[in-house]
Amino acid sequence: MRVQALLDRVRQDVRDAAERVRAAEARSADIQSRADALLKAADEKLLAAEERARISEEWLARVHETIVAEFSEKPALKHVI
Repeated sequence: MRVQALLDRVRQDVRDAAERVRAAEARSADIQSRADALLKAADEKLLAAEERARISEEWLARVHETIVAEFSEKPALKHVI
């Protein structure tokens, strides 16, 4: 009778442990799924930020070229008599 009770308890412990493993695996899969979604969103934001930076650098280069071109030309001196 003791052995039977011990075996029943061991079986129940094994079932409980298996259920905890299944629950942990489900949580792990959920966490992985959320992490993947966050990584994808971060990658998309990074790509958008890189594109904005590229466009900003192009505009800054244009502004710089315009300033250099405008200020490097020497104005013609006009003599008013």
